[in-house]
Amino acid sequence: MIKIRFNLMRGKNFKKWAIYEDGEKTYIDPEKYNLTLINCTLKNNFEKAKKIFEGQNKDICAWIECEKIIKSKKKTIDLKNRIRYNPKINPFWTNCKEQNIDGFFFEKIVTFGKQLGS
Repeated sequence: MIKIRFNLMRGKNFKKWAIYEDGEKTYIDPEKYNLTLINCTLKNNFEKAKKIFEGQNKDICAWIECEKIIKSKKKTIDLKNRIRYNPKINPFWTNCKEQNIDGFFFEKIVTFGKQLGS
């Protein structure tokens, strides 16, 4: 299983996709590449996210688990069904209707910059 999250830790890989696979970590620049995630589940540490929602400082608390990632050169794509995560706004993953979609499974999620869609 591959885990992917958006890196908000300061440093040279700030605001890049962090990908964890087989004990290895790699970073992908969202300004250079689109990613296609296959057979994905949205994951969230709700207790940590709730504390952030209530005012604590942001910390890593959400990720996507997937079976496969396909990297391609960045091109403009239309993300019809947006998927979002910001624990300052909602302590869970949301869709375009702001519904809680923690734990939802998607056959495919695509990235455009730091945005996600299915």
